[in-house]
Amino acid sequence: MGSVPVLDLDMLIAFTNRADRHHRVADALFLLIKVGRLRDVFLPASVLMEYEIVHRARGVDEEQIAREISLFQRFPNLRHHPLSAQTILKAIELRRKFGLSYFDSLHAASAFEVDCRIISTDTAFDSVEGLTRIDPYKLVSSACPH
Repeated sequence: MGSVPVLDLDMLIAFTNRADRHHRVADALFLLIKVGRLRDVFLPASVLMEYEIVHRARGVDEEQIAREISLFQRFPNLRHHPLSAQTILKAIELRRKFGLSYFDSLHAASAFEVDCRIISTDTAFDSVEGLTRIDPYKLVSSACPH
C-alpha cells in the first residue's frame, strides 16, 4: 500500500478504547501499520495534544495517558509530524476558509504538509478543498479483503 497520510484523533481514541464504536476498525488499521502494510503513516503533534486534553477532561489519570502516548511514540511504522509556526499559520487559514474546529484545523494543516490526506471518520474534513479524507473502514476493507 505504501501511503503516507496523517492520522486523526478518532483512530487513536478508538484504538485505546475497546468500548469505542470504531475500535475494531482502529485495531485493524494499527495492525496494518504495525506489520508494514501501511508505511510511514504520520501522527501530528497536534493529535497527541488533543488526545491528552480529551483524556484529562474525561478524568483519565496522567500515568495512563503517558503510557498510551508512549505506545504511540514507539509504534512501528508510525512517524511523527512536529507542530511548527508554519503549521499554525496554515491552520488559521483553514479555520478562516472552511470553519474547521481548532484541533481539526491543526490536523488538516499537518496533512497538507505531509501529502494532503488524513485518515479519519470525521466528515468535517470533506469540505476542505485540496484535502482528501480517507475513510478508515474503506482503507481496512481494501487492505484486508475477506
